[in-house]
Amino acid sequence: MNINRFPRGGWLLAATLLSFGHLPPALGNDSASGRIHTSSTNSSIYSDILHDGENWTMLPHGSVLHMPEEHQSKIGDHGPVGNLVSWHEFLEINGDWLRAEEVTLRQAEGTKPIDWRRLQYFKKQKCMIVAVHEGSPIAVVFLR
Repeated sequence: MNINRFPRGGWLLAATLLSFGHLPPALGNDSASGRIHTSSTNSSIYSDILHDGENWTMLPHGSVLHMPEEHQSKIGDHGPVGNLVSWHEFLEINGDWLRAEEVTLRQAEGTKPIDWRRLQYFKKQKCMIVAVHEGSPIAVVFLR
């Protein structure tokens, strides 16, 4: 994979590796917040733990586009619960309350906004919506 086409020198590759459980050597874990942090001289990546009570997976911090109040307890502060599974397996298991929304790389890096009508549509949903690119979770930068 050519990581030079991705913004910020390959943070997407590292976030994808975190999502699939391939943890780089510079990994640190802040179990109190349920957030995993890895850093190098060029980048800093945070991942959020998403769990259903039996399984858990990691998402790049900033990949959740919509989180209804009833699902807020499924991300973050509780740390890993149960078995680590891949994002794809977690999505399949929890398809009743979890959805993936495909975004472009330009939308993820914040150079092209996500259509406001799409964002308004998300607010009406009762499921958690996670941004993905080519099926894998990706952090989205929203420019103000």
